[in-house]
Amino acid sequence: MPSLRKPQVLVIERPVDVALIKAHMAGSLGLEKADAVVSNTLKALTFPLQGELAADQAESVLSRLALEPGLIGLAAKVTKQMVRNQLAPLVPR
Repeated sequence: MPSLRKPQVLVIERPVDVALIKAHMAGSLGLEKADAVVSNTLKALTFPLQGELAADQAESVLSRLALEPGLIGLAAKVTKQMVRNQLAPLVPR
């Protein structure tokens, strides 16, 4: 029997470092590709290319990347869920 509960919609609630987003994406795409796709998205949204993004900015970046086809979109969806759930285990150096 299907659950009658409505699934909880999580949002990113704290600032996220651009390097952390790139590090997560690099796990699937490689460093160069991750840097390129994240940087291009940040430029398109006129967000800073380094440092911390506000929670809503990080949500926007990952939501936009999640619309991309193939591995880029998939990596962005996984990254978004990990960051939303504060499970992001990678620490940029």
